[in-house]
Amino acid sequence: MQRLSLKGMTAALAILGGGAVMFVGLINLFQPGYGYVFLDMINSIYPWCMNAAGWKWVFMASGCAVADGAVCGFLLAWIYNRFIPKT
Repeated sequence: MQRLSLKGMTAALAILGGGAVMFVGLINLFQPGYGYVFLDMINSIYPWCMNAAGWKWVFMASGCAVADGAVCGFLLAWIYNRFIPKT
């Protein structure tokens, strides 16, 4: 079995997580109400972003999502690589 790249998985999930929050956040700035439930969930995950609004919130929440995605991607690849047999 092939091993997962720690750097690759870290980068992929960081981009995916941060990109999703930024994409929905930016659309919400121009179309209020869009993605409200998703953004409310993001506010519950990152409560320190609640006091920010507008562009500041989008970039703060996206940065937090990038960091979360990177940590989760690294841990996922690291744990996966521990369970596959070494070749």
